[in-house]
Formats: sequence, C-alpha cells, structure tokens
Amino acid sequence: MNYEKIYSELIFRAKNRTILPTEYKETHHILPKSMYPEYKKTKWNLVNLLPEEHLIAHLLLVKIYPNEKGLTYAAFRMTGYKKLSSKDYGWIKRKFSIQNSLNQKGKSYEQRFGKLESDRRRNNFKVWLKENGNPFEGKTHTEETKIKLSKIAKNRVITEEQKLKTKNTMLVDGFWSNEEKEKRSNRTKGDKNPKAKKLLFINPKGEEQIVYGSFQKFVDENTLSYYTAQKWIDRGVIPLIKGTNSEKTKNLIGWEIRLII
Repeated sequence: MNYEKIYSELIFRAKNRTILPTEYKETHHILPKSMYPEYKKTKWNLVNLLPEEHLIAHLLLVKIYPNEKGLTYAAFRMTGYKKLSSKDYGWIKRKFSIQNSLNQKGKSYEQRFGKLESDRRRNNFKVWLKENGNPFEGKTHTEETKIKLSKIAKNRVITEEQKLKTKNTMLVDGFWSNEEKEKRSNRTKGDKNPKAKKLLFINPKGEEQIVYGSFQKFVDENTLSYYTAQKWIDRGVIPLIKGTNSEKTKNLIGWEIRLII
C-alpha cells in the first residue's frame, strides 16, 4: 500500500477546504516536528485536521517512517495507550474539548496553570520580545478587524468582582495608587525604556562610565547640571562657561559626554 500517497491526498484535501469556526479541529505538522524542528512554526507546514483525520495522519506517518521513534510515541499517546478507532478518538476529543472549555471559561491564565507557570511563560515572552522585537510594530489593523474588535469590546461582560479587584489594586479615589504608579514607572525605567540613550561620561580625571537610561539619576548623584549636560552631548570637553554662578554647572567643567549608538 502506498502510504505516502494516502498521506499526501489527506493533507491536500485538508489544505483546500474550509472548516467551520464552530467545528472542533486540531493543528497538524505536515513535516513532523520531531524530524524537522526548523519548520514547526512555519505556516505552510501547518494544516487543520478533524480529530479522526489527525489520528489517521499520525498512523500513516508511522507507516511511512517506521524507524522514527518520535512518531511512534506521538501516535501511541494519541490513542490513549489503548486500541482506539478513529471514530472513537474523534468523539472523545470533541467531548474533552467542550468540557475543558467550560471548566476554563472566565479563569485567568494564573488560575488555570498556577502562578509559577504563569510567571515562567510571561518571562519567556518578555525575553522573546526583547530578542525579536514587537511583530506588530509598523503595522495597523484592517477596518474589518477594527470592527470585529469593537464588537468584542462592546459585548464584553465585566463582573462586579473584576471591577472591585481593579479598583482595589490600581485606583484610589479615581487615581492611580502609589503602588501602581511605581509598577508602571519601573516598566520603562533605565534600559527598559525603548527610547533610552546610551552615554559615555568621561570625568576630568579621564575615568569613564557608561550610563544607559538613567541620565537624570547619574547627574544628580554627581551634582551636575542636567540642562547643561544635555546641551554638551557630543560637543567635546565642557569648558568654563562665562556668566554662570550655578555650582552644578561649574562641576561639569572638564567633563565630556559622548552618545553611544
């Protein structure tokens, strides 16, 4: 039997049809991720299959690649370690999907998976954003998407419990609480600020120090004039400025501030 041909026809049929949004479906990797991990997030390598088809696809892959242990294990897990027909598999997967959806409805990620897992995923996402940048940067929603988002927002139901929680943690008499102000401030302080400048300060003794995102703090700690320091970035050694009586400005004499790109 030509298992590759059967598999190809199954994938071709799935790629060229539309599954209703309300119908349960599962995402399948056409080229198995255990064999081709470099394509596991590539769009052309993903296809939506009905649960029965998904099981059959994995069984066919085992036939096509009999020596690939990862495929055998994946198919074994899908059957629940028991003999299971594709029809029974599809029925139990749909039932589990509906039940799981009802159980998780209205729960936050932290309530569903626990604080440790929630924090781990949040930190992983922050690292990913830092390395790859915001994928939506420079893009805009289409008018159709804006209308959809607007409808979702209008139909969103906020419980009294959620309102009270938000008010207690964020607002005090209609204003941000000191705790919330501190949190929001820390999000963009120092090198977390995307617009922060990286500067090299050289004092009169020739000692160098790189300052990134904490310009104000550095000049305050060294009793230097913030305004004058700003004016003398990348303009050479700061000379004696005539007509100034400011002690902070005088302290800047002999300093040099360079912008590092």
